[in-house]
Amino acid sequence: MKEDDYVHMGKILQNYRCKKGLSQFEVASKIGIDERNYRKWEEGNGIRWISKVIRLELFLGCALSDFFDDQKHE
Repeated sequence: MKEDDYVHMGKILQNYRCKKGLSQFEVASKIGIDERNYRKWEEGNGIRWISKVIRLELFLGCALSDFFDDQKHE
């Protein structure tokens, strides 16, 4: 992914957050990270790992949600 892609992803995050009328602090608290790290995501920094997750999803034929659905793997 190019640097512009990360910035674009950050803007999408910001857009969704604003549509819901939430602050960065509220989103960060809800997902269990600090506001500073969430702010970096919206700036396009610190979100690079997501491209690796997408590659894993494609390669293994799984979805990120699979890792959080305990009943699916019992």
